[in-house]
Amino acid sequence: MNIAKRQIFIFAATGVAFALLFAQLYSNFLHVSPAIFFPFDRLSESEVIGGVIRYLNEPGLKYRFYLGLVDKWDSPELYNLSLELLKKGQLNTEFGPYRSSLGVQGLIYGVAYAHGVSLESLKIACAFLTALCVMLVSAGLWKGVAPGLGLSFYISILLSPWMAIFASHLYWSPFLWFLPAVFALGAYFAKEPGARVVMLSLVFASFFLKCLAGYEYISSIAVLTGAIFFIDIFLPSPRYSIKKNVGFLILIFVLCVSAFLLAFFIHAGLRGDSLVAGIKDIIEADVKRRTYSDNPNEYPEVFRESLRAGPFGVLGTYILTWDRPVIYGVNGGLFVIGLLGAVAAIVFKALRKDPTAKRDAAILAVFFAAPVSWFVLAKGHSFIHTHLNYVLWYLGCVAAVIFVNFSGWIPPWRAGNRKKSGRGEAIAPDRALTSAGGRVE
Repeated sequence: MNIAKRQIFIFAATGVAFALLFAQLYSNFLHVSPAIFFPFDRLSESEVIGGVIRYLNEPGLKYRFYLGLVDKWDSPELYNLSLELLKKGQLNTEFGPYRSSLGVQGLIYGVAYAHGVSLESLKIACAFLTALCVMLVSAGLWKGVAPGLGLSFYISILLSPWMAIFASHLYWSPFLWFLPAVFALGAYFAKEPGARVVMLSLVFASFFLKCLAGYEYISSIAVLTGAIFFIDIFLPSPRYSIKKNVGFLILIFVLCVSAFLLAFFIHAGLRGDSLVAGIKDIIEADVKRRTYSDNPNEYPEVFRESLRAGPFGVLGTYILTWDRPVIYGVNGGLFVIGLLGAVAAIVFKALRKDPTAKRDAAILAVFFAAPVSWFVLAKGHSFIHTHLNYVLWYLGCVAAVIFVNFSGWIPPWRAGNRKKSGRGEAIAPDRALTSAGGRVE
């Protein structure tokens, strides 16, 4: 295949892959997620609709929180009532702001709706942006680590019953989960210092935006963001030196923490009569409730069991107990077997002195750490929200399990079946497309 035909093929294949992913994420086109899981989390989306209604009635930035409910929490018809009020452009007098975050998505979607963008168009845009970010992360992993890892990441999202219900949800706006990683990959591939500075600035901006939209899953998102630099340390032909990769990891950490603190202080300033009062209120009312508390009895009964639960028990639930497939056609009970199989594949490679054993171990470790960080740090939240938080396994871990098992056990993927790279060195076939760059000091 000549270069022109190859480029046309790659362009066409990428277009088809994106179209398929977008259709699946928006409409469950492949019926990956059973119909019983729809509609999904209407309470949270009602808060966005409430925020849109409020913006229509009071446009601008003059109020503190941009999400809220138009009726009481226990209203069985809350979502439908919100839609009805949205069509009428009315703001219910019982509107209650959601104070646990600034809720910037309510402001953004409110501005869009006020300028003629329908609610359904906003959901389409949300799914579109999520699909685009997933494609970019997949491409980055394909090029930077191994084609098989990029393909595994794409498949894990395409066939995920969980991503199908989250992707077009206006509260969760899951493209915000992947956006910092997209810019981190941009920094990883940047050839000029100026371009790298721009990409790293966008890492900060996108993580800041995510924190303004809600603090859920931020530890997992931060790990996903830095993953490429961690993995690069263990590649047979790394792009950067160990020193540079460690420096980038520290910088990513600083950027994410700084973005979080900026959003947190803005939020705290709006939450209390003073910054200190706001910080105290957030910590006592939200942070401890979602994480750990020395005195669970201080909180309503619905939260007490979660605060008494141990982190390892919560983690065990997410590893061992699934109520739906991991990916389409693969029973959730097989997830732990896949994890153990991946570990065994790494050990098998190490015993054979395969140079990609360390790479696979790094891939599995960092992508396993992403969801586990939230399960453990936000133990209270994870105990209660088992109807939500399984989605965190798709921030790389399911992809890692697929890739490492295939790389270790399936003959065509095995590092032992080597080919020669353009530089004449022996490399694994699943690394062949990414070996030409060599180390950048």
